[in-house]
Amino acid sequence: MLKIGSGKKEITCLIPGLGMMGYGNPANTIYEIGTPLWSRAFVIGQNNKIFIFVNIELCFVSFIIKENVLTKLQILKPELNLTEAEILITAQHTHSGPGGFTQYPFYNMTTPGYRPRVVEVISNGIVESILEALANQEESILSLESSSFSHEQDVAFNRSMPAFNNNQEVKDGQKLKNFEAIDREMVGLRFITKENKLKGLITWFGVHGTSISSHNHRLHADNKGIAASLWEKKHPDAIGIFAQQAAGDVSPNYIWDKKLKRNRGKFVDQYENANYNGELQCKGAESLQKIFEVKGELKSAHLFINMSELAAGPAMGRSFYEGTKEDDASFPRFLLGPFTYLARKVKEKHLQDGGAEEFRKFYSEQGNKIIFTDVAHNVMFGFTLDMWRKIPMIPDPAAQEFIREIKAGGMDNPHWMPHILPVQLIQIGPLVMAGVPGEITYMAGERLKKKLLSDLESCGVKKIVLSSYANAYMGYITTPEEYDIQCYEGGHTLYGRNTLTAIIKGFEVLAGNLKEQKKNEGMNVKGQAFPFSEKDLLARTID
Repeated sequence: MLKIGSGKKEITCLIPGLGMMGYGNPANTIYEIGTPLWSRAFVIGQNNKIFIFVNIELCFVSFIIKENVLTKLQILKPELNLTEAEILITAQHTHSGPGGFTQYPFYNMTTPGYRPRVVEVISNGIVESILEALANQEESILSLESSSFSHEQDVAFNRSMPAFNNNQEVKDGQKLKNFEAIDREMVGLRFITKENKLKGLITWFGVHGTSISSHNHRLHADNKGIAASLWEKKHPDAIGIFAQQAAGDVSPNYIWDKKLKRNRGKFVDQYENANYNGELQCKGAESLQKIFEVKGELKSAHLFINMSELAAGPAMGRSFYEGTKEDDASFPRFLLGPFTYLARKVKEKHLQDGGAEEFRKFYSEQGNKIIFTDVAHNVMFGFTLDMWRKIPMIPDPAAQEFIREIKAGGMDNPHWMPHILPVQLIQIGPLVMAGVPGEITYMAGERLKKKLLSDLESCGVKKIVLSSYANAYMGYITTPEEYDIQCYEGGHTLYGRNTLTAIIKGFEVLAGNLKEQKKNEGMNVKGQAFPFSEKDLLARTID
């Protein structure tokens, strides 16, 4: 029988004036606490094997948080012999949590900067929740469960229908509505002790944590945090995790508000929308029905893969900066035209230069994207870093942070964003959880699950669950057909048109490793995963 432990610790970090992570809006700063933020953890033990599942109430997980947690646990619990393969850290994707917790400068622009205090508070909270879970393990039974949201329940909507309708799975003439173009299933993993006491629950359902907009100054766990709190009130001796599955193109917002000039949920008040959506998800968890008992051998496997080699060097497109009407936009729209002109001129110049072969390959891999940020070649809005160094300070917090990072040496190599990403698989008998390091769209998620099930069916696997926003952050993962349309998600699919193909390739290798009991072998490039040392980060911090 498996031994299960559970833990929950607070990770709220209130630094007045600090930018939040999610919307990329410098005005979206913290001044008060709307709800506390939590780390919830489950430990699953079997004989001498162990697996740790963590969900944190943040926008995503960074490399540095995962490594901090692993290092601390290796010191505190050396007898566990923990590696990256035994710990899966996921985020529920609220956009109303603190920023500054990643070593990659681009995602710290609006915070502004890397913030060691935020990293330490989050890391310590995660470790404490894991230690609590390790201390209260009990023999337990696991059951996989499922429920579905009816079409009448306005819980989630596809926000990029032109891209979705371009997928080969969508038949000619088929006209799905936005509430149909999502996965309406909620999957649950329930933990019950042998004394028939409810220990906890993990649910997976994909919907963005954007019920609360960028016009907000409260730390808030958004809809999934509300769902978890409500569920735990109903079950006071248990811990409930409301994790993401394929949420990339799925929004809780569906009503265009002329006054607000953006989409919103059912109510005008954004906090009421978070509460309402959280209630719907909590009700979904309460209606879960058992599919099968989860028992069998516990296995895990982990890899670092080089997305720049498997797909393309990272770049961000115009549609990323345009944002979405469903989930808010902050980039000045009057700059889109001039920067589009510059992007086209830069592309023309690159393709005419002596090194045109390299650029031809890069632009071919990036496809229809109008590139505003070329991380692979250190070009931002048409200007090289040398040109940016000569620009005087601009009266914009994000631009000021970008220039400060350049002058501090933070942009001297092509690591504004990650090239190396982790992928992870955890198997418990017929169930496999896949740790996906980014925002995967509904259809991209369906293709990944289908491939993994095909690869692992011979091992008795019956169900694949995606845990997205896991272990690191790579932006979006779209299908090639979705990418071609260049909606917001395509503009933030960093590694070009073949990003999903590369992710599937990484998981294919990982599935082979899982079958052969290899924990950390294959396309492993861990040494390159951390381009910045702690010394580099501290030299650039503004804490």
